[in-house]
Amino acid sequence: MGMPARDLARSVNLSDKHLQAIGTVAVRWAEMENNIEELVWDLTNMRHASALAVTTHINESMLVNIAKSLVDLLVKGPEPGLAAAITAHFDHISGGLYPQRNAMIHSTFGVSHLPGKTQILPIKARGKLKFGPRADFSAEDICALADEIYEANVQLYGYLERIRELIPTWHHIVRQPLARR
Repeated sequence: MGMPARDLARSVNLSDKHLQAIGTVAVRWAEMENNIEELVWDLTNMRHASALAVTTHINESMLVNIAKSLVDLLVKGPEPGLAAAITAHFDHISGGLYPQRNAMIHSTFGVSHLPGKTQILPIKARGKLKFGPRADFSAEDICALADEIYEANVQLYGYLERIRELIPTWHHIVRQPLARR
């Protein structure tokens, strides 16, 4: 039987600083997901409510893959350097930040024998249950990850702003009105 939630934090020694740092990682990631969605919306010329109805149902890794495909399809031709930079940035997000974020958000937390740290045990199950490796983190370590996510999002938003500047000049994205029958 599991412990009540109010006792769980004490049992794994999660300080208020740890809890706040983990929450910051979650919020920073949600901000970045929103910018990835907006990039997809802008490149597909979807309206806000319709776009939300579509992208809200898509998980992070699939959303990044969709965004990369759209960048390859629509940005690479007119702006190959920009497309390469965005693709490399998405690779950094999905290959570097995403696994670290998942470790902070989805791992099992435990007691660390190091002062000021908590221990995480990542658990994955994609057809086969995998554990570990265990790692010890201070609240400052977790805040550093939140800062990395924030900086990656600032860079992503810069790319989004650049694309928004360019789209009006790209005839291959400008939506033509539907012909009446």
